[in-house]
Amino acid sequence: MPVVIAAAAPVLAILGKDPEIIEKLAKVGPLDLITLQDRSHEPKYAKLAWQALGNTEIAVVYEKPIDVAAERERLKKETARLEKLVANDERQLDDEAFLGKAPAPIVEGKRRQLAENLLLLKKAREALDALPPE
Repeated sequence: MPVVIAAAAPVLAILGKDPEIIEKLAKVGPLDLITLQDRSHEPKYAKLAWQALGNTEIAVVYEKPIDVAAERERLKKETARLEKLVANDERQLDDEAFLGKAPAPIVEGKRRQLAENLLLLKKAREALDALPPE
């Protein structure tokens, strides 16, 4: 299990002497030693869950392997489902007859549902775009 330690240069100098000992005792590896400045400026470290210990920060990198092809297929199906829901919501909200007959709480609920489905669709598309190429 990879671990990242961000610390000041003097601490990194001590830790960097024998990283194998830390890896063996903590049962982790590989060990990535970085400066606190790199930790705050490098985008790849932004999403890690950091634990501060004094002037040192530690993050365990948990990477769950995924079946990219299966995830791509699932996201495509989810995107198609959400696109249908959004189209249906927009159709109803553009229909003057529906707006004239439906009670205000129903119309407001449709608007909230449309906003939520648009957000979910955006997230599904972003997740699909973020997958590595086949």
